[in-house]
Amino acid sequence: MPHVRFQLRLLTACFVAQLLAGMAESVVISSGNGTGNTTPPADDFGFENVGVTDTGLSGVYLGDGWVLTASHVGARPITLAGVTYQAIANSGVWLTNTSGAPPDLFVYEINGFPNLPHVALSSATPTVGESISCAGSGWTRQATLTTWNQSWQEAPPPVYRGYKPGGPGTRRWGTNLVAATGSDISIGDPPQTTTRSIETLFDEVGGTTHESQAVVGDSGGGCFAKRSGTWELVGVMFAILLFPNQPVSTAVFGDATIAADVAFYRTQIEQLTPPPDRVPALPAIAAAALASLLVLAARRMRTVRS
Repeated sequence: MPHVRFQLRLLTACFVAQLLAGMAESVVISSGNGTGNTTPPADDFGFENVGVTDTGLSGVYLGDGWVLTASHVGARPITLAGVTYQAIANSGVWLTNTSGAPPDLFVYEINGFPNLPHVALSSATPTVGESISCAGSGWTRQATLTTWNQSWQEAPPPVYRGYKPGGPGTRRWGTNLVAATGSDISIGDPPQTTTRSIETLFDEVGGTTHESQAVVGDSGGGCFAKRSGTWELVGVMFAILLFPNQPVSTAVFGDATIAADVAFYRTQIEQLTPPPDRVPALPAIAAAALASLLVLAARRMRTVRS
C-alpha cells in the first residue's frame, strides 16, 4: 500500500455535503461490525465527558462549566449525559501560540454544571507507542470492508482497503497507539491555524483491539491516556491525513488522526478555565451575627452623616 499522504482535512461536515446529518455520530473502529463501543468501557477513560454539539461535532467537558473543543467547532450547544447545555454568549476563547497563527483549540462555558467528573489534563506529551482511547461523533462505517484500486475506483486490482459510511450511528470510542508527536500542523494559506499535535495511524495489521480512525464529525473529540492509575486528556481531534485523491468520506487503513497536544497548551487551558465563584453558605448563627453587624454598620453610617 502506498504510504505517501498529503491531504489534510478538518473533521467537519462542510467538506462532504453529501453526508447525511444522521451519520455524524461516532469514530470508526475496525473491531466487529463497527457498531460496538457505544457505552463506557469497564475502565472508563471519561466517555461521558465527550459530548455531541448541535452540529454533530464534538467537545470535551472539563468540569466547572467549561468545554474544550476545536476552534472550527466553536461555542455550540452540547449534549452531555443526555442533557443539552447552551453555550454562554461571548464566553469562548481561542488558545494562542507564542507566535504565528493560533491553534485549532477553543474553550467556552455552558449554562450548567453536568454531573460529570473533572477531566485531568495531560501532564506530558504522549510518547510514541503510548496507548490511547479516543471518542468522538463522526460517521459510522459499513459492516464490511471496501477495496479500491489506484484510481480510487471500487474495482480490481485492490490497492487500498477500508470503510465507507454506513447507517446512522451513535457516539463511540476506539483505541490506538501514538505514532508521532511534536508536529506543528498548519491549515489554510496563509496558515489560519497552527497546532502542536500528536498523530495516530489506522492499522489493519498489528493494531489495537478496537483500532480507531477519526472521520468527519470527530472534531473536538477527546483522546485519553492512563498514567499512574489516572486517565488524562492528551489530545483533542481536529484533522485527518489522507492518501492522495482519497475520498474524504472514507476511512482507509494507513490514514492518520491528528489531535492537538493538550500538554503543550495545558497551562493556558488552566488559566482560561477558572472554577466559578462560589460563596459558601454560612451557618444560621453566623449569618444572624453578620446581619447584626451590617445593621450596626448602617446605624453608624447614619450617625456619622447626621
